[in-house]
Amino acid sequence: MSELISEYNRTVVKNWLEPYIEQRSEEIKDLLCKDNRQFYVKHTELFEKMKESFPDLSLRELLEIEELFNEHISFAAEAYKTGFREGYDHNK
Repeated sequence: MSELISEYNRTVVKNWLEPYIEQRSEEIKDLLCKDNRQFYVKHTELFEKMKESFPDLSLRELLEIEELFNEHISFAAEAYKTGFREGYDHNK
C-alpha cells in the first residue's frame, strides 16, 4: 500500500512540476534572447551589409546561420528541462 501511495505522490508532484519546468524553460529562452540582443543586432547589421556587398550570397544561407543561433538558445532551454527531469528521476 505504501508503494502505491508513494507512486501516487510522485505522479502528483511530477504533474505539478511539469508546467513549472515548461514555464521556467520559456523564461530561460527569453533571458537568453535578451542577453544576446546586442549580438543579434550586430549579427543582423552584418548580414545586411553582406547582402549589399555580396548580392550572390543567398538569403537561404543567411537564414541557416540565423537558425543555428536560434537553435543554440532552444538547446539551452532543453538542457535546463532535461537536467531538472533527470534530477527529479534520480531522487525517486
